Amino acid sequence: MEEDRPVLERDIQQYLESNLQLLGEPLSLVGKEYPVPFGRIDLLARDSRNSAVAIELKLGAATRDAVGQLQSYMGALQLEDPDVFVRGILVAASLDPSAEAALKVARDIKFVSYSIAFTFREVHSGESTYRTWLKRHSGTSSHSHGSTIWLPPGYKR
Repeated sequence: MEEDRPVLERDIQQYLESNLQLLGEPLSLVGKEYPVPFGRIDLLARDSRNSAVAIELKLGAATRDAVGQLQSYMGALQLEDPDVFVRGILVAASLDPSAEAALKVARDIKFVSYSIAFTFREVHSGESTYRTWLKRHSGTSSHSHGSTIWLPPGYKR
């Protein structure tokens, strides 16, 4: 991933390709951007019972359109092979209220949420000049209980 750009859906897809276990079960990747007549399934996998698992990824909150999209992909897989059980996993940061309502009646779809964590690292730290600065300004210090405390010019206790 490039350093100076936002996280995209494809970043999540690439990460999940080799970490499907993060979806809470053992899955084997069949393909990515798997073509069906109604579009491309983000990730297609098989579970331990050899069921087809269509995985739809959304950046941010999923809407009811995402639920419908996943259902159409699942239907296309069922038409492709009527003897295989098909289910879906919707992966998003959250669900909007319409998606929550749609999932209440959608069959064989599991929702998995994700969150993104950022790690910050210091890349450059110049030489500290605090001690030099403190020595230069020691004439404007005030004494309190034997320790030196610098007070800004014009500050009165």
